Amino acid sequence: HSVKGKNVYKFPSADKKFCIDCHSSPHLDQFSKKFQAPLCAECHNASAWDKLLPFKHELTRFKLTGKHLTTKCEDCHTQTDQKFANKPYHYKGKFLFENADKSFCISCHQNVHAKQFHEKYSQQSCVTCHTTESFAKQKTFDHFQTLFPLRGMHEELSCDACHTATQSRFPKSKSVMHTYVWPHPHGQCINCHKDPHRNEYGKDCASCHLEDFWANQKNFHKNFTLKGAHEILTCAECHTGGKRLSGMSDNCVGCHQKDDVHGGTLRNCKDCHRQNFWENASFKHNLSRFPLRGAHRTLDCVACHSTGVYKGMQTTCVSCHRQTALSFTGTPNHALLLDRACSECHNQFSFR
Repeated sequence: HSVKGKNVYKFPSADKKFCIDCHSSPHLDQFSKKFQAPLCAECHNASAWDKLLPFKHELTRFKLTGKHLTTKCEDCHTQTDQKFANKPYHYKGKFLFENADKSFCISCHQNVHAKQFHEKYSQQSCVTCHTTESFAKQKTFDHFQTLFPLRGMHEELSCDACHTATQSRFPKSKSVMHTYVWPHPHGQCINCHKDPHRNEYGKDCASCHLEDFWANQKNFHKNFTLKGAHEILTCAECHTGGKRLSGMSDNCVGCHQKDDVHGGTLRNCKDCHRQNFWENASFKHNLSRFPLRGAHRTLDCVACHSTGVYKGMQTTCVSCHRQTALSFTGTPNHALLLDRACSECHNQFSFR
């Protein structure tokens, strides 16, 4: 340099180790401001300009972990002529990435999911589900963030049990992918399960079935509460032969007509019988015209109602004990007394 005829041996960029006084920077604005300011000598040396010194990648916004630790620099920082937004010139090497908000992944990796996700998840970074250890190895996903929280048996399923490989729903994709968007609203079982009722009861399977175990159903017997022996029955034991699971009669004879020993003479079985134990009738005989006392209290119903008739029976002793009275010889002319009330001589506690 010459100043007023005198030679000057000073360099204006001594603070930059003099490099840029003789060498033009090929990087231009390839680096962020944080790395644009440091000296050239922090990466290069004078003995071999193209042999870089070890770079501390942990100083950047993208710390190298997992498989990235063994990846070569040029595998990510490839030669390119790509123009970045608001940058009028070309780059020889690529050191800036446009997708920092996506954790840089899609700058090097193709997003194979296309439009598989709901907008809520499609805008998230790949690192939400994937790791750098192995892209195929996924992080534990919190399914409770979705419209279909996993409970019961669903908690034990692997992801691909529901998210099965397919090409049919994404015909533009070149690779087999998994479906994460469902044709029906979330929570509708028909996305994965066949409906054995053929939509006869609607699409809300959860109104009857539980996720803990499909064979277990909610207690939806509002008009006919299941008790006793009915509680241990399966649905198919009553709803047989194509019977609907709704609109059935709560009258016992609907299922037990062949068991009706009364021949249909009595209207409501539940007036006398209970679901807990059929033979243990709850009929209060003391409220009838013939209260049971003494020995009569220990008798079974059929001991008197052997013909199955429960209404309109005689209350006189001889209606049941005539033959006994006729065969009794302890009192002379006892048969002649049958027209009189037995209670004049006998009682229910001790007939003798």
